[in-house]
Amino acid sequence: MPAPLLFGIALLAIVGFALVVNKLTGTRTQFLDAVVMAPGEQELWRGTGADAYVLAGPQPLVRSFARLGRHELVLTTQRLLWGQPALFGKRVIWQYAVLFSRTATGAAGLDRLDGGFWGGGVVVYLADPASLVAAPGDGAEALELKPTPTGSSSTVLGFRFFVKEPAAMLAAMARVPRT
Repeated sequence: MPAPLLFGIALLAIVGFALVVNKLTGTRTQFLDAVVMAPGEQELWRGTGADAYVLAGPQPLVRSFARLGRHELVLTTQRLLWGQPALFGKRVIWQYAVLFSRTATGAAGLDRLDGGFWGGGVVVYLADPASLVAAPGDGAEALELKPTPTGSSSTVLGFRFFVKEPAAMLAAMARVPRT
């Protein structure tokens, strides 16, 4: 068989396998503009054209971050959500949630190694809102959030955000109720 035909068959097999696994686990695409807020939860800040990175350990001595401006961040009174559009897509796919308390919506995934991805489609972490600080050495627009140790954050050192208005994000984070 010619190589292009084998390649096409392999791609179809991978897509078919992914569809079966997603159907069995209940994993589905969730869009950031369709997130349902919990009772009493309200949006405090929204940042578009941002960049967000999960910092997994161990970190290299020298690192750089691509600044593509594709992420969208949504800060609410209970969690920080972020995602990015799919290739050639217009809607933002919700990828990560950082919860500010163990009672927030989606907290069931905190103690799972997959962070709640299988069956939920979103990886969930826990953090103290007071841990959001300007990141050292990466310029004024870089902010870093430290996770609270849970099963989902066993290899995560932090989250790095490059936003257009870091002061606005810091001010909104200061309004998050402490639990």
